[in-house]
Amino acid sequence: ELLFVKIKLMGAAKRHRAYVVPRVERATHLVLPEQPGKDPDGTDAAVEQRGDMVRVHWKRLPESHDDWMMRDAVPSDAEWRLRSKGGDGGATSPSGLWRVTARWISDTAEFNEWMVEDDYLAPGATAPAVPPTPHVGHASSSSAAVAAAAAAV
Repeated sequence: ELLFVKIKLMGAAKRHRAYVVPRVERATHLVLPEQPGKDPDGTDAAVEQRGDMVRVHWKRLPESHDDWMMRDAVPSDAEWRLRSKGGDGGATSPSGLWRVTARWISDTAEFNEWMVEDDYLAPGATAPAVPPTPHVGHASSSSAAVAAAAAAV
């Protein structure tokens, strides 16, 4: 069953023009198995503010589902972070490698759009200080520039 899941995830990555590489040194993303009890569904993150308006990113939904709303309408339990390439201003990974859970790939396939890596960081992982340079680009409309994935599931 684990082999089936791995093959399914690799197929989904390839359909979205990612490259599955045999060595982590060539990867921009390391896909790790899900860990039970580590599912942050339903949490929102306010990620950008312009005047009285705030762009709210709904975690584990693609950026095309983000909403602009008045600041006072943002849910009180929202996680406030200004997202920029390279993470949220907190700790960053010195390796420059995104370490994400397998659900990042399966949700990408489900929504047919690259998902936001910050929503799928593996436990203990941090965003890269500088996102890795893809070896070969692809025509993604998302801000997630992905060219390689190492499947370790």
